[in-house]
Amino acid sequence: MIADIDFASVSSRKAKAQKAQDPSLEPEIIEGALIIQIIQSKAIIDAYLPQAEMIRDQAFAIKIVDNESRVQASETGTRIKNLVKDVNLAVENVIKKPDFFVKEIKNGGKKIIVELERGKHYLADELLKDKQRQDLQRAKEQEAIRIADEVRRKALKKEAKRLKIEPPPLPMETILPKKTKEETQTRTDAGVSFATGRWTYELLDITKLPREYLLPKENGPLINQRIKQGLRDELDKAGKVIKPAIEGIRIYFKEDISFR
Repeated sequence: MIADIDFASVSSRKAKAQKAQDPSLEPEIIEGALIIQIIQSKAIIDAYLPQAEMIRDQAFAIKIVDNESRVQASETGTRIKNLVKDVNLAVENVIKKPDFFVKEIKNGGKKIIVELERGKHYLADELLKDKQRQDLQRAKEQEAIRIADEVRRKALKKEAKRLKIEPPPLPMETILPKKTKEETQTRTDAGVSFATGRWTYELLDITKLPREYLLPKENGPLINQRIKQGLRDELDKAGKVIKPAIEGIRIYFKEDISFR
């Protein structure tokens, strides 16, 4: 049984490894220093507010009546423009490290999820292969029963002919009972895995596809709609396509394994 992952210890080891590679990351990942840094960064930005309010009031107080007031207005406008640049630059500088930290956390989470999904997909493939093996074995058993029933029916018919009597009613073909819902699932303490499936299609030859299915926006949805309505390829007993429902594509049942 695989032990549960202790994400707290994993993140601790990750933090130590990062600190060894880049000591500048230390204040961002220990003892809540990142929160302190964010508060300090906010204070840096807030410090601009009194200056901005003062310059705003100065701007509102200017009435252009002569050359001196005109120069004052131009100078104040320039100061405002430059202060806007300073504020934008300050904001950009103070959020660099938190942004970097957030991106690293997200990237780390994505890497973990990718590895977990790889494991899940592998197990889903293995469970699906196992189900297909069981289905094949069940089909073989059903075929063996069919052959035995056929031999029995022929024997009864032959014996009736020998005795010159009416043959008894032929027995019904023996059909293996369908698996119950519980038999098609694997339940554990962690949850349940079960087979799911849906009818879908794959493109084989676009040059054979009828024109009505070549419209860019309607192609996929229209085919899927027809499949939901029951459109199927005509197959022989071996499952080989005798007549495709739509030229150029193959309609098939796709099985998957889901976990819950």
